[in-house]
Amino acid sequence: MNTILRVKDLIEAGEMVAVMGDRADLDTNLASVKFFGEQAYFPTSLYLLSAAMACPILLTVSLYRTPNHYDLYCEPFAEKVSLPREDRKAALAAYAQQYASRLEHYCRMAPYSWLNFYDFWSARS
Repeated sequence: MNTILRVKDLIEAGEMVAVMGDRADLDTNLASVKFFGEQAYFPTSLYLLSAAMACPILLTVSLYRTPNHYDLYCEPFAEKVSLPREDRKAALAAYAQQYASRLEHYCRMAPYSWLNFYDFWSARS
């Protein structure tokens, strides 16, 4: 709880906060989306946090190119995360699908830059 309050304070002060938003093994809030044509589960807690704190999300990706060289990409992802009460689950899934689509784009740009330490396509109950 202290971490969340600290993040809130930083955001209210106009600071940027980096969150590893793709760690599905650490997130119990998951959405099933298409990734490279297969069903995969992506975490949604980042969108819940962004909606609660009324802050935008910037997608940042670093692609390995040559020894000691990376290309850094930063793009607007969501100016405001809107989660309507009546269709919250579908809204979360839409954000997760948007992320999966952008991740797929960057994976295609540099397929050998990606390390995945969890079973992406594992069955979830």
